[in-house]
Formats: sequence, C-alpha cells, structure tokens
Amino acid sequence: NTFVESLDLSSNDISCDGVRSISYMLTENYFITDLNLEDNRIGIRGITSLCNVLSDNNYIKNLNLAGNALKDNTISLISDMLKHNYTLFRLSLKHNQITCIGAKALSDALLNNESLADLDVSWNKIRGKGSEMFGNALCSNSGLNSFDISYNGLDARVSEDDKLYRIEI
Repeated sequence: NTFVESLDLSSNDISCDGVRSISYMLTENYFITDLNLEDNRIGIRGITSLCNVLSDNNYIKNLNLAGNALKDNTISLISDMLKHNYTLFRLSLKHNQITCIGAKALSDALLNNESLADLDVSWNKIRGKGSEMFGNALCSNSGLNSFDISYNGLDARVSEDDKLYRIEI
C-alpha cells in the first residue's frame, strides 16, 4: 500500500510478537513515516526487532513508544539504534520506566545524533543525575528543538551510591 503514511496501533496489546511482524513489514515498506506503538506490551524482543529494522530504515520520521513499561535495558537498544538512524525526527518515550541508567544511554546517543529534533522522556524515573547527563548532552547537541523531561521528580531527593543528590534547576 503506497497511500498509508501513518500507522497508529496504540493501545492494542500487540506484544513483542506483533512488533516483530510490524518490523518485518517495515523492511519492505517505504511509505510509512509515522509509527505509533503507544500502550502496547512490546517487551525486549519486540524492541530488539524494531531497533534492528530502524537502524537501517530511512523512512520512519516519528516514533511513539510511550506507555510500554520500557526499562533501561530496552532503552539501551533504542539508544544504539539512534546512533545509526539519522532520519528519525520525533521520539516519544514518555510513561515508561527510564532511570538514570537509561538517561545515560540516551544522553550518549544524543552526542552522536543531531537529526532527532523532538524527544519526550516525561513521566519516567530519571531524577537528578540523569537530568545532569541530559544537560551535558544538550550542550553539545544542536539538533534537538524540543526536549520534554517533565514529571520525573527532578527536584526530589534520591539515593544513589549511598549519597543524597539534589539538583537545583
């Protein structure tokens, strides 16, 4: 189909097997530019499959992975994909389970990827140290126009390495 440019599969509980099928379809489809997989149970196998395809896909411009309970290990896969994909323009990772570890991986990706213009990591568990890592990456990245890190408890005291950190914004 050469007419469908936007594929919205949000809230369909498609799980990792469904995402693997979508990933396979994306290897042959050059017309879909917007992919919404919000609120599905994607899992690490689904993210692995999707990231493998998106590392070479030059067509997907907008990707929504919000609300999939993605943890830091899956965020690392997404970050690795961002180091090879220079066509993705907008990425939503809001309402997941990203912590400082995932923030580090994404920050490293932002140092190498200036094509991403809009990143949403709101409603996660990033906290102080993670926001510092993003801050450092943003100083070097001139491509990002919109960065949403709201509702991450950045002003909260958190325990990390048996020390308390507090970030002043």
